[in-house]
Amino acid sequence: MGKSSKEKTGIPGGQLPAKSSAVLKGYQQILQDVQAILGRAVHLAHKAVDQVRLNAYWEVGERMVRGELENKDRADYGSHLVANMAKDLGISRYELARMSTVF
Repeated sequence: MGKSSKEKTGIPGGQLPAKSSAVLKGYQQILQDVQAILGRAVHLAHKAVDQVRLNAYWEVGERMVRGELENKDRADYGSHLVANMAKDLGISRYELARMSTVF
């Protein structure tokens, strides 16, 4: 013979409690709060990454400009520097040149 209603649900009478609108309202508030917390965390993470990227671009640009100034007697040094570094670092010339403009 099959299981009784109590055995299936663990509740006398076999009925699951009806969800009240108060329970759902409480859940919705918690859900909204958690979504807001996670949204802020993602926003802060993006800001942190942007700041680290900006700092790195500034340092790269500063070092490249310093290298160009150290070799200013060679007119073609800057273009060779960007071309060779882009190739060796595996990034585009455009991206590397953009870094030097941050400085």
